[in-house]
Amino acid sequence: MASISGATTTDGKFLNIQYSLNQDIFQYIRVRRYSATNLQYDLSSPNDVTHSTTGPISGNFSVLRPIEPIVSALGPLDILILEIRCVNSQGVAKSYTDYILISHTLDCCLAEKMNKVVDCNNDPNCDDHLDDAKKLYLFMKSAEFVLNTIPDTSGYDMAGLDATAIAKLNDAKAKYDKALELCSNTCC
Repeated sequence: MASISGATTTDGKFLNIQYSLNQDIFQYIRVRRYSATNLQYDLSSPNDVTHSTTGPISGNFSVLRPIEPIVSALGPLDILILEIRCVNSQGVAKSYTDYILISHTLDCCLAEKMNKVVDCNNDPNCDDHLDDAKKLYLFMKSAEFVLNTIPDTSGYDMAGLDATAIAKLNDAKAKYDKALELCSNTCC
């Protein structure tokens, strides 16, 4: 059974994709934003990988892709649905997914809030800055947790997602949006 996971690099400039194949034939990796539209971006095709794509293969692999072309194709990123498609040893095409919170903007905002706390000295708003930083962090971590509870076989296309996966994606998106509301216009 194949698996896939992804995360952005700490600078927010790349999407690091890790995937495993177990006697599977690789077909592609693609990504799309969680939204009502079905815009998607192909991250890797058989021509882009260094392993065999014509027969079954086992192993752990990684692909590093710049974020900028993904943003250009899909718009501002918040939650991404990452999919790997392969054919198993019985000849059945299967897809496996991962759900990723793109948190670079929130991470930058959190750092800004903490800088205000550290530099606040006798500022009467110091407690407010700390409260906002705590809330932002908790919303962000809660959204990540919710995404991590969605099974990797839940689906990629909106039509294929079950009600539980959609509810969890909506919950994670609401938490992301709440965290974003705590950010000022000066964030990254």
